[in-house]
Amino acid sequence: MSILGASAIMSGLSGFGFSAIGALCLCLLPPKLGVPLLMTLSAANQLMSLGQLKADMGSIGEWWPDGPAPYLLGGLVGAIWKFSYTFSRERLPDGLWFTRDVDWHLEGREVVLRRSVNYHEEKTGVRKIW
Repeated sequence: MSILGASAIMSGLSGFGFSAIGALCLCLLPPKLGVPLLMTLSAANQLMSLGQLKADMGSIGEWWPDGPAPYLLGGLVGAIWKFSYTFSRERLPDGLWFTRDVDWHLEGREVVLRRSVNYHEEKTGVRKIW
C-alpha cells in the first residue's frame, strides 16, 4: 500500500508518473494482479483530478490572455503549405519489389518562424535472405 500511496502523491504533484512509481508493487504482486491494479488506480487518479482541472481553467471568457486561448490560437495559425512525397521501387531478379528511394519535402510555419524539412532515404544492396 505504501508504494501505491507514494505513486498517488507523485502523480498528484507532477500530473504523471503513477505507474512509474507503482511498478515497484510488481515486486510484491504477480503481474496478472499488479498491472490491472495499476491501470485502474492510475485512471481513477486522473479522473479525480478532472474537477480541479475544470475549476482551474475557468469559463471560456477567462481564457484570454492568461488562459489556454493564446496556445490554441497559435496552433491554428501554424500551417503547412507545401508537402511533397516521392518514392521509387525496384524489382529484384526473383520478382520481389522493394522501395529503393524515399524523398519528402515539407514547408510550413509556426506562427512567425518558417520551417523547411527535407528527408531522403536510400536502400541499396537489398537481396533475398531465404
